[in-house]
Amino acid sequence: MNKLTNVESKDDFARLLGFSNSRFMNYVLYVLRTEELYETFTIPKKSGGERTINAPKKELKILQKKLANLLWDCYIEDLESESKVKNKKIPNLLLYTIDGDSLHLSELLNDDYKLLIRFSQLNCSSCIDDIFEGLRQVVNKFPSNKVILIGTYDNQRVFQAFIKNYSLPYSIYYSRNSEDVLKEENIPYCCLINNDMILKNLMIPMKEIPVYSRRYYEIVLNRFFK
Repeated sequence: MNKLTNVESKDDFARLLGFSNSRFMNYVLYVLRTEELYETFTIPKKSGGERTINAPKKELKILQKKLANLLWDCYIEDLESESKVKNKKIPNLLLYTIDGDSLHLSELLNDDYKLLIRFSQLNCSSCIDDIFEGLRQVVNKFPSNKVILIGTYDNQRVFQAFIKNYSLPYSIYYSRNSEDVLKEENIPYCCLINNDMILKNLMIPMKEIPVYSRRYYEIVLNRFFK
């Protein structure tokens, strides 16, 4: 059950979106004409010719962004309420740097949230690619000290060979310990974590919907790292 369950009126819904009432929402949906909501322009195609773009104007973009954030909140609420990893603690793994130095995960954490990306050499390679590609698209926005990447690999050499494919300015570690909250599912994931070690805001990539991972990063960035 999520926050939409208690909505009984337009004003209730508008308040969930962050408005004081439904006036702005009504104006965008019922007063403005369709042609007033979009800006139409063309861009050249690589293959020749032009592509027509219908981009939302300011008022519609505001409403769309607030709606997208609300729906994401509801998705996260449902995911966490139904998930078996709710309130689960991530193991305090022994980690190794690329140079072979060791430390425990807890040594990297404090009261502030950090984005944890967890993957393994046994995971679906396209799922891992999806996570990393989404991160690469927002790489210039995320603070470098707020992201931790941990891969489970048998040895340092295999791990080093893997990360050479990605150029990311974040702390990257490997662990020989395969113990994890999603070990049975054998899938990579992202989440927020601080020094209580409890997994929050879990995201499992959907390789069929590449924009999903990027959207996750954008929302996490705006809410926790601005």
